Amino acid sequence: MKAAGGKAPYRYQWQRMTGTDRWEDIPGANQDTYRIESVKEEHNGLTVRCVVTDQFGDYVLSDSAKLTLLPQTGDSSQLTLWLLLALSAAAVVAVVYRKGRRR
Repeated sequence: MKAAGGKAPYRYQWQRMTGTDRWEDIPGANQDTYRIESVKEEHNGLTVRCVVTDQFGDYVLSDSAKLTLLPQTGDSSQLTLWLLLALSAAAVVAVVYRKGRRR
């Protein structure tokens, strides 16, 4: 996740969807990237997003990304991870601009 705009420093908080339009913070997921060290079948369908906040408390939400696990061709015991992003693979987020306000 690359942040631009707003006023640095930026804070990152990754969230997961827990129900229909319900999001909760993922404990410890406060870096500009979110990685799952060991993907398991129960992660299938996990939907995440990032809240990027600037030093003034202004924030922007990234588009959500859904993790989908597919069996690997030839060996169904291995899983291939597909992270489908609504943003581009680089996932650039322009952080907050205040409409009509200057600092």
